Amino acid sequence: DCNTGKSASNAMVAKREFVGSDAYNLLLAAMDLAEKTDAPTADEANLKNEDAAGLFSSDANILHKLETQELGDPRTDEGFKSFFTAYDNFKAVLTTESKAQDALKVCIAGEDVDANTCTTRLETAYAMAGPFECISRGSDDECLQAVQNGDAALAVVGGFQLFAAREDYKLAAIVAESTSLDLGSASYYGVALTKRSMCSPDAIDGGQGSITGLDMSLKGQKACHTGYRKTSGWVLPVGKMIDDGIMDPTRWRAEAQEENVRVDAETVEKFWDDNVCAPGKTADGPAIDANGNGKVYGETGKGGLCKLCKEDCTENDPYAGYEGAVLCMDEDDGKDATGGDIAFVKHSTIKDYGAGLTLDKSEYVGICPTKADGSDGGCMQLYDKDGNYVDEGGNTVGTDGAGQPAYLSCNTGKSA
Repeated sequence: DCNTGKSASNAMVAKREFVGSDAYNLLLAAMDLAEKTDAPTADEANLKNEDAAGLFSSDANILHKLETQELGDPRTDEGFKSFFTAYDNFKAVLTTESKAQDALKVCIAGEDVDANTCTTRLETAYAMAGPFECISRGSDDECLQAVQNGDAALAVVGGFQLFAAREDYKLAAIVAESTSLDLGSASYYGVALTKRSMCSPDAIDGGQGSITGLDMSLKGQKACHTGYRKTSGWVLPVGKMIDDGIMDPTRWRAEAQEENVRVDAETVEKFWDDNVCAPGKTADGPAIDANGNGKVYGETGKGGLCKLCKEDCTENDPYAGYEGAVLCMDEDDGKDATGGDIAFVKHSTIKDYGAGLTLDKSEYVGICPTKADGSDGGCMQLYDKDGNYVDEGGNTVGTDGAGQPAYLSCNTGKSA
């Protein structure tokens, strides 16, 4: 396969017994999802009242009901795994009906969120499911804890927290967004992208560089991650390279502890020889302050996970996020100390990329994992010059004779 994995975007999670309750049925009816039994098609990609509600990300264009004929019951392991395929070690659970609350409580995370505004927007958007009451917590984990404890019925979290929602908090996912119209599911693939010229001549036609695949030929290259512990930009590719023995976290565990840095952060920094931009922080990493809280690791132009970032190495850095990682790989800002050669993003990033690029989109190719027989994964064209997906033969998907999109066999993984 030649992708970094498949993952979902954001999803609404709730206690398992919430599924099928009166409040659940009213909420889905208000969201125009109650009658959905199959995955939505592109012409059904309406977001009823979502602009008013504002729970999902601004670039979402489909909401998927996760209780469908295709995906099954979201309360069960099989139903959850059919939606969130990056994690598959869960046990079947029993579910019961729950009595609808007088007010359906929704937890929203962030330091500057306004719970009163959230309540007003939800009651305006989904009046038939109301009344609503929003409560605020400082982080996604705190919101998941609130749902588990019964202080809230619902929360919306992203792919990395979805694993915690299921594994640590035993919650079910009931509605998920999709930010791309090309997949009939709420999941996406991660891909490792580089310019064609960076690949070796043996890896792809037109190659002039040294990259032979998602392997040790990447050591010391310049890397652009969407952010620290972001799903397609960090969890999928780093996890894949650790699983394949390309990165070795055991070598850096002691040094990470001495420097108060998370082991995965130290491992990534050392693999790229400091030539990396992985902006942002979580509640407890990548670096750890005296109070045990997370902080960014390094400084722009100097080292850590920040050397190749453009400005402040926060989530607001121009090189943060999907388009930021592509910009990091693509632009020549005239500074040797910023920018990179490889971008870890999701499969649709180049297709949807709105800003100008320095090359045709066909020149941004996938770096593929090592094949099952141990041979180099090579590089693979994923898009035509306009950004449409191509098959492994370079034929634009949707045209006569074209096969499946090449990213299905050239990715770092699949996740929700």
